[in-house]
Amino acid sequence: MLVSVMIGKRVSGCLWFVVALFLTTCDTTTGPSEGITVYEHPNYGGSARTFDGSFNDLDVVTGPCRGFFDAPDRPGNWENCISSIRIPAGWEATLYEHDDYEGDGLIVTSDISDLDDVMGCGGDWDNCASSLQVRPPR
Repeated sequence: MLVSVMIGKRVSGCLWFVVALFLTTCDTTTGPSEGITVYEHPNYGGSARTFDGSFNDLDVVTGPCRGFFDAPDRPGNWENCISSIRIPAGWEATLYEHDDYEGDGLIVTSDISDLDDVMGCGGDWDNCASSLQVRPPR
């Protein structure tokens, strides 16, 4: 689903427009039945979501967490919300610190029960992923 938002504002006699485009898959709540599964809390606890494809911005994927600047009427999301991850045999995921697969990256090929134990991302990987690449088995 492609959603576009256009906002106009007059500044110093000029009209400026900001256009934002968001590209998401149709199901952003629970996800597919097969793929890698991320969890809100360590030890595979809390809310969970399964991914079979990549997302360059986890902020657009409906989830349990809210950012400090998120509007109160906006649903939560998965950005900076992953504390554990399950990887089925043959699958691979890469967590990235920033949107668009930028910043520190963590390649995951097996289950991690607590990302707080994995160094990187300016400290550890707990609640640090903003984008996610998923590679299914070949």
